[in-house]
Amino acid sequence: ARNWRRGLHDATQFAPYCARALLIPERPADLGELILEASFYGVGIGVLGTEAVEWVCSPAEFRPTRFTTSSWLFSEQIFQQLLRRE
Repeated sequence: ARNWRRGLHDATQFAPYCARALLIPERPADLGELILEASFYGVGIGVLGTEAVEWVCSPAEFRPTRFTTSSWLFSEQIFQQLLRRE
């Protein structure tokens, strides 16, 4: 996403399926507001550095309430994407 608000909105859509995190290229001027909103929705925030990611807000632990065909399909698609990267 081009801005953190859009990225945060997009990340929250995955709440039923997995833990969520948003990686941003640099610290925004309104970092406090970002952390407040991200922690409310359970989205982790990482700032990309030259060597590593600096986590300024940890993602909420994912605890599935139930398994559905949608969550199973989502897991399979993510697994396939990971296999293609190797």
